[in-house]
Amino acid sequence: MAVDGKWDIVINSPLGAQKASLDFKTDGSSLSGTQQAAQGSGPLENGKVDGNTLTWSAKISNPMPLTLDFTGTVDGDKLSGSVKAGAFGSFPFTGSRSASHSCFTYGSCCFNSSGIGVRCALYCSKSLSRKVGFDVSNTTPI
Repeated sequence: MAVDGKWDIVINSPLGAQKASLDFKTDGSSLSGTQQAAQGSGPLENGKVDGNTLTWSAKISNPMPLTLDFTGTVDGDKLSGSVKAGAFGSFPFTGSRSASHSCFTYGSCCFNSSGIGVRCALYCSKSLSRKVGFDVSNTTPI
C-alpha cells in the first residue's frame, strides 16, 4: 500500500470542520511526516502502518495545547478514520490524496514545468495542460 505523499483531511469536531494537510512517508511499518493546520503544525509522532491501517499522533496549540491520536484506513486515494482529542472524545475524519502540484506561480500568472502558461493558481495544480487560456480542470475557455 502506497501512502507516501500529501493528503488533505477534514476533522468533524464540535468546533466545526477542521482542515489539515498531511505529508506522509513510510519506512516499513513506520510512518513519519508532518501535519499543517490552523490549530497547529508540526511533525507526526508514534506513526505506524499495519496493512491499510495508519496510526499517528499530532500536537496542536489552538484552542489549547493538545495531542491528537489518529487511526485511519486507506482505500486507494481515500483516507478515513477517527481522531481522539484527549478527554474531549473522538471525532471522525475523512480525506483524500492531494492533487499533484506540477506548476509554480510567477506574479499573477501560472506556468507548468514546461514553461507553458496556464490559468493562475486556482487551476494550475490540476494538470500540465498546454491549453493556455483554458481552465485545465475541464478545458472550458475562461
